Amino acid sequence: MNCTQLSGTVTNPPSIIPAHKTGIFFELRARSPMAQEKPAVTNIPCRVFNATPEQREILLGKNYRNYRVEIVGRLSVATSEDESEQNLFNLEVLALPNGLLLQKVR
Repeated sequence: MNCTQLSGTVTNPPSIIPAHKTGIFFELRARSPMAQEKPAVTNIPCRVFNATPEQREILLGKNYRNYRVEIVGRLSVATSEDESEQNLFNLEVLALPNGLLLQKVR
């Protein structure tokens, strides 16, 4: 089964998905453990469909940076080729509202 669980913070202001009025798009900044001393930081595109009113209020409000995000969803990978015929990978997490936890940071 293709499932992922990530935690981190929202990097940029989230936006409504135009084709799906109850969907929200945001980028999650998450640390990825490495064998090196310093963990790497990665921005991962996320889409939440049928977000609850509370989730919409938090993510689309001014204080979205005051929350930590945990998301469980399906990993979607799309491939394409650029002009030099190299493979490009587009990765994002797709989740439903029960796979999204928003926790206020103190």
